[in-house]
Amino acid sequence: MKASIKTYDSSFLYGKANYGKGLYEYIIKSERIDKNDPSFDDVRYMVKKNQVTSCLGLLLDRKSIVLMMPSKPQSRAFKVLAAKDVKEDKSTKVFIDVSDIISFRDGKYTIKNADIDKLISYLACALNTLIYHTDPSIIMNNNSLIVSSTEAFAKMCTNIIDYMRVGGVDNIRAKMLYISSVYYQVGILLKDDNDSVEQKALKISKLSKREAEMIRVQAPASSFENINSFVECIAKILRVEDALKIDNFIDKWIFLYGTGTQFATEIYTAFANTIINAYVGAYLNNQKQIEKIAGSSMVEFCNTLFRIGGDLL
Repeated sequence: MKASIKTYDSSFLYGKANYGKGLYEYIIKSERIDKNDPSFDDVRYMVKKNQVTSCLGLLLDRKSIVLMMPSKPQSRAFKVLAAKDVKEDKSTKVFIDVSDIISFRDGKYTIKNADIDKLISYLACALNTLIYHTDPSIIMNNNSLIVSSTEAFAKMCTNIIDYMRVGGVDNIRAKMLYISSVYYQVGILLKDDNDSVEQKALKISKLSKREAEMIRVQAPASSFENINSFVECIAKILRVEDALKIDNFIDKWIFLYGTGTQFATEIYTAFANTIINAYVGAYLNNQKQIEKIAGSSMVEFCNTLFRIGGDLL
């Protein structure tokens, strides 16, 4: 049975704006690069020469990876996007907007040396996105990926609260690491809230079982439905209902981690993209801040992902 996945249209933040129409038009109307045409050979060579993992060159040649040249570039949040190809065969593909890094002149596609790392980063994100949307169990059943991404997410969430300097209780950091670890696994990865989830959260947070039980009393299952209910839950646990709201939490997230990273608080692929972009180092987000906070968890996640990609491709 295919594992269930959380998509953009089921996220709280996505529902706050009318993204759907724009994304539909993007898929229907944008020019697509013919990767089999000799005019693309120079770009392919640059990818193979600079790839951070040997599978990205193979991934680039896949029919399910579509390079898009829209007349108006997509926002950063949707540079790499999995969707049904409503224009061609209705299959799920990963669309990469390369309009701001690849140009067409004198009969061939070119990319500047300064931009090749951005394309490598987009392809690394596309690798994760393609796996997640075609066989999510590959990710869901990999303990190393789950632990490292849960830890990275929990640290990044906790950093927001540290930065805001809010909290009217003791042991704020451990409590944040714990509840963020549960939210990531249950609310983002859609895992059953079982002993495995609990054990990972306890290990990451180093919170005592007694303190964890007290937090659970204040965090019913509905707390993990979306980022809004989760922020309300944090505010209650930390006793800062007046100071902590969804708007200022998301504002601080974007400020600290970069424009277009807001969906990382709800969608697995968006969060993975955030740490992959920081790892590749093409300055597509506030990578220095992300590296500082997520550190070894980020490195372990990306190395594991690239190993899996290499085996699959």
